[in-house]
Amino acid sequence: MAEYIEDFFEKFFEHKDDLNRQFHQGDISKKEYIEENYYKLMEMGQKPYKYVDNVFKALYNYQYYNMTGKFYKLRLREFEKYNKHPEKEREYYKKIQDCYYRKDQSTLKLLDLVDYYDVEGYYISVKSKDLKNKLFEIVVDSHEIKAVLHSVNPLIVEKMKENGIFSTKSKKSVIKSYINSRY
Repeated sequence: MAEYIEDFFEKFFEHKDDLNRQFHQGDISKKEYIEENYYKLMEMGQKPYKYVDNVFKALYNYQYYNMTGKFYKLRLREFEKYNKHPEKEREYYKKIQDCYYRKDQSTLKLLDLVDYYDVEGYYISVKSKDLKNKLFEIVVDSHEIKAVLHSVNPLIVEKMKENGIFSTKSKKSVIKSYINSRY
């Protein structure tokens, strides 16, 4: 991989790790965590990769779409709160759906790239009744990357079941304080 790409990934994931540490220490809220991630993505100027040929690009795309979707969700809530701009609400809702669709496509690509090896998936215990038995966690613990991903997409569950890496037994999330905090 070219040196400038390696440097980019190193800087991006170091920043993400720093924000994770700040969140888990209680220095920033979940809302601040999402906003800071989004602003860093925009500052770095790297759009999602169109050609994904390695796990770092797939994981970057996952993070890009996940954080962008969450950022849009924050903005949508602001519009809904005042109920003054229904057209903006519809626009942000569509953006959120698109981001989460692309996030799930990035997840599938990542799983393909690691060939479903060193991966574990399971439904997670959550406080939200709407997400119970829907939200699942994917833990990738390979020699190249360590990552925790989330989704509600049943297609991903089916693919993981086909590859024998999805447990139907619910577990606590490895990042339960983040999952169960509101924003």
